[in-house]
Amino acid sequence: MADRRDAPAKDPDAVADELYAATPEEFTGLRDDYAKAARDRGDRDAARQISALRKPTISAWLINQLVRSHPDDIEALLELGAGLREAQASLQGDELRALSQQRRQVINGLVRQALQLAVTQGRPVNEQASRDLAQTLEAALSDDDAAGQLRTARLTAALVPTADFGSVRPTLHVVRNVPTAAPAASAAAGPSRSQPAAAPAITDAARERSERLRRDAQSAAQETRAAAKAAQRELMTLGTQRDAIDKRADALTAQAAELRTQIDELTGQLNDVHDELVTARKDQQRARTAMLEAERAARASQRAAEVAATKLEALDN
Repeated sequence: MADRRDAPAKDPDAVADELYAATPEEFTGLRDDYAKAARDRGDRDAARQISALRKPTISAWLINQLVRSHPDDIEALLELGAGLREAQASLQGDELRALSQQRRQVINGLVRQALQLAVTQGRPVNEQASRDLAQTLEAALSDDDAAGQLRTARLTAALVPTADFGSVRPTLHVVRNVPTAAPAASAAAGPSRSQPAAAPAITDAARERSERLRRDAQSAAQETRAAAKAAQRELMTLGTQRDAIDKRADALTAQAAELRTQIDELTGQLNDVHDELVTARKDQQRARTAMLEAERAARASQRAAEVAATKLEALDN
């Protein structure tokens, strides 16, 4: 990891942007490096602000990445929320029902995009994280303040909508070190409630973007299904190969067991032959010793016979 003292010009707000774009594993190390660099520069206030930055949950991290990766889709969601609130305030039942249907489609599409993003980054999430995603998007639809928090892409935890449409309760907090574009963006997201005539234009824009989201989601779903089928085929092929390898391994195991039996038998035979060889060599040594003794006895007898013959010849003379 690079020494963050090499970037002395980064203020706490810029550091926060970098931290909440990083992975959860990188967050703490980066934060501590930047805080230490600020202290080393003598900027204690910046060091304090940086140290106070809170690590996001996995759900909040994924939501932040979704906002950074798909800002136009997020704006479509927030425009739709403004239209929903406008329709509710003016009690336009048909429009409210149409926007409510769009709300479900847009939220479901964004959740799918976020889950795909998680898989792409090698970080698939569980069902609870999916629910947190949907709840946070629902909260941003329901309340301007929640929409502003979402836009910062600095959530530290998921947002939870309350039972009443138009209010929201955050689970934790969102980092707000500098003014964001939330107020201006909220104004751009929809007209004031004193101008209900402009709501259809917002609705058309939201409907167009939600339709694009729906098409993207359908395309992603088709690609996912195709990938799943390909993976299933590959799995079946690997299963067949594994079965063949298992059979070959079983045959080799049986062959090895048979060879071990033969080796044991041959080892026993070798030991028997070795014992017989030792006995034979001992018998051979005893025979050689007996032969030498017999040869010495024969030579002694020969010499005795020669002496006796000499004496006999002398007596005859």
